[in-house]
Amino acid sequence: MVKFWQICSLLLLGMAGACTREIPFAPDNGFEPRPVVYGFLCPDSPVSVQIWKTQSIIAPEATAPVANAVVNWFTEGFITDVLLGKGRGRYASLLNAPASGKRGEIVVLNSDFNFRRSFRMPDALQLAETDTFTALFPPGGALFTFRFRITDPDSTADFYRLYIQHTFYAYRDSAGLRDSALRSEKVDIRAYDPTDYAVASNPANRLNRREILFPDTEFNGGTYRSAVGTFRIPQAGKTYRTTSMRLVVERCDEALYRYYNTRMLHLAQQGNPAGQPGPVSSNIPGGFGVIGAYTQASKLYRWP
Repeated sequence: MVKFWQICSLLLLGMAGACTREIPFAPDNGFEPRPVVYGFLCPDSPVSVQIWKTQSIIAPEATAPVANAVVNWFTEGFITDVLLGKGRGRYASLLNAPASGKRGEIVVLNSDFNFRRSFRMPDALQLAETDTFTALFPPGGALFTFRFRITDPDSTADFYRLYIQHTFYAYRDSAGLRDSALRSEKVDIRAYDPTDYAVASNPANRLNRREILFPDTEFNGGTYRSAVGTFRIPQAGKTYRTTSMRLVVERCDEALYRYYNTRMLHLAQQGNPAGQPGPVSSNIPGGFGVIGAYTQASKLYRWP
């Protein structure tokens, strides 16, 4: 009886194999690559743009770097430079981005796609009344806090992004054996006042613990005062030694602000098995990514 069922099973497997037919996957001759471009432009840094392209579903990778692009950079309507290819889709200039308030344009010419993207460099940003203090923040405990003030220009709608950068030596164990490399990372931050405008004005801030994004809607042309902190108390941990804490505030253009906000939502939704991640805002015609501009100010506090 056992042998009978074994023979039947083999016959069924053979019949299933005989009914299986391989269907060749035809090349996607109608596929048109779309640009994937990132350019974060700041007056204090050389202009640099990453240019990739989407690939067909039959390709081993979803995207590939573009090696044959011509990237022209214009300032106030006049050509400033032609960016040089640096490999792996990166194109860069030796010159810094336009000064605050200047208008620029990036023009990409390529065998697969051509486009141009205009931008305006936001006004210069300065931090005033900067100091630090340690506050009690129930229920988290001690909060190492930065207080600061910024003045917002009244001629434009502006958008802000702030975070705290922690630089430290890590210890391998509590005995104090130090890693040789100096490390730097963004840390979790909190608004010292839980009703702070920067947090309350943008619901997406509750999805990201390491940066705060907000518009100037309530203080356009005026003064904004705030205090933000981190539970990473300098030199307090047994597994690290702080060398510096840096408060960073960026004034972004709208394209960059929308990109950061939707990226925040997209990453948060990826952790929800019942949800579908939403699209990330892009200003690349027919493609993905962003070319945006920002100015930046920071305050560095060092420890011995």
